Amino acid sequence: MARRKKTSPMADQTGCRLLGLPAELRNRIYGLVLSCTSHRIPCCNSRLNIGEKKKHGAPGLLLTCKQIHTETISMFYAHVTFYVTNWWDLAPWLSKIGLARQQQINTIHYESSSYWYGTFQSQETLRHLGTRAARHRKWVLQDVHQSGPILGDDKVYVRMYLPGTKIYWTNEPKKIAEMFVEKLREIKKRPGKINSSAACFLQPIAKLLDLVSASHMAIFASHIHIMPPHAKHAETDLAARPFRFLDLAAELRNRIYEYAFFRVEVELPVSGPRDDKSERFPPAPSLLVACKQTYTEALTIYYSESAFYSECSRPMRQWLEFIGSIRRRQVSFVGHAGPIRMAKSASLSQARLHEIPDEKIHVRFVFPTLPGISTYWTNDPEGTAKKFGEHLGEIRTKRYGGSRPMTHHGRSSWLMLDSFGLGEDESKSDDED
Repeated sequence: MARRKKTSPMADQTGCRLLGLPAELRNRIYGLVLSCTSHRIPCCNSRLNIGEKKKHGAPGLLLTCKQIHTETISMFYAHVTFYVTNWWDLAPWLSKIGLARQQQINTIHYESSSYWYGTFQSQETLRHLGTRAARHRKWVLQDVHQSGPILGDDKVYVRMYLPGTKIYWTNEPKKIAEMFVEKLREIKKRPGKINSSAACFLQPIAKLLDLVSASHMAIFASHIHIMPPHAKHAETDLAARPFRFLDLAAELRNRIYEYAFFRVEVELPVSGPRDDKSERFPPAPSLLVACKQTYTEALTIYYSESAFYSECSRPMRQWLEFIGSIRRRQVSFVGHAGPIRMAKSASLSQARLHEIPDEKIHVRFVFPTLPGISTYWTNDPEGTAKKFGEHLGEIRTKRYGGSRPMTHHGRSSWLMLDSFGLGEDESKSDDED
């Protein structure tokens, strides 16, 4: 903090008019400048820096002169928002600045990967965003505490992207996700009492969530309650011998393995540095671990037929290294579920590093269709997006004749839903007006 210099004559401060101000005013200026300043924590391993090498130094205000540096260094750590991209860079940086500076820090933002990918999914998926963000925050705190530095748990924030809202920086991600789900429920119950700017985007999302939940429940119920066609007229024999799968011909067993594993989505989990090996890689399906013979017969088919995907590049890299070169050649589907541009570049870089052909690399599209949501895995994202745009334009032209362009940000969501038959009530009310 700045203090008055009783022994310093005014003549020595004429070169800097800032230092001629009273200490209280200087402290106020320092606080206003530093409160809107962010500082990125540098990577602890310089070899991992990509692109132009940049030196992450202190802000220019601290480097003006020695007196200003002395006066502002404590305020710098207390007022500035620190950003860290890789959680493993935080502990070395905290150890470097020392115990006194660690205690002065108020806010550290960890740029976790808890994104909303533009996908209209179920309410449980929204809650999962909060759970995943909380898990990322736990890794940061666990690494810091075990490495020695002192940092309060309430000072680490993670970011969350939720549909139709701002970016949330929070140290309680689960609470934010629950609040968002409750807000959606409130909008569905009382649509007229929500301001138009919020309802403009959130009401379509609420409708889509209802459609997806109903669709998921219908699919789930059909697997439980619907009797297979070939079993409707079959006689029930409780005393019949159990079916012996391994007595079937090898060709039939291979066909069953292919049906069981064809395009089954296997998510590669995001794990922390101290997680067990069982938590770092997906568990083997039950069919593989039934016995040693089924494991030997089905393992190659499992890798060649299943769809392996992740939401960031690190688990994909670890998994590709873990399975070895022989299994990598058998894999036919590698997917990245993140934002399209980032997903394509990240998955391609990891796959090329492990010599996987480009045609095996897929990214995920999620588009609203009738009656619910369709997910597309494609190795040609540009072509898929173009075809979907053309299809959307044809539907809108048939319905509106091209007379209602999507110009307003708020109405665009409703018009897109109208084109898929999801906003008919709104369109009818507009026609009546």
